[in-house]
Amino acid sequence: DSFLGLFVVGTAVSIPAILSSLNGILLSDAEITLGSILGANLLTIGLLVGISGFKYKTLSLKSIVFSRSLFLVWGLIVLPLIMLFDGTLSRVDGIILLVLFFLYLIYAWRAEYASGRLNKYISMKSILKVGLTFVFALAALLWSRRWLVFSSSVIANEFQIPTYFAAITVIAIGSTLPSF
Repeated sequence: DSFLGLFVVGTAVSIPAILSSLNGILLSDAEITLGSILGANLLTIGLLVGISGFKYKTLSLKSIVFSRSLFLVWGLIVLPLIMLFDGTLSRVDGIILLVLFFLYLIYAWRAEYASGRLNKYISMKSILKVGLTFVFALAALLWSRRWLVFSSSVIANEFQIPTYFAAITVIAIGSTLPSF
């Protein structure tokens, strides 16, 4: 369950923030790109983990992979912030983050598979059903992220605030709502 939550659900709830950031890339607006990702992560880690801790009083992960690589996971969470200490995230920084993410994903998948906890047989009917649901949900997200970013830019202009601030608040809240 922890592996499922860490990768599958984690990726699924990150898609709105990722798409909003991609929209910022398409608009050549780095403030939207960085603000929406950082804001969504701050909200998710601070607010949602805080609410979960309050509700359940104790949170524990029983994943073999996660318990063995706890410091690595925290390092991957903090690394982008460390890279931003100089105020920029370079292409080299981006490549480093991508490589580390995919290396960890491969490591985690292999470790969970070796533990025997992953289902080795999944029916084609199940794959098609989930796949179609994903495609329709992704289409809705693609349509809605455009309006989310556009309305955030309008809000920033109307209130004369930097687009980064609108991204780290408005877009972050809008893209994090599916996590609730």
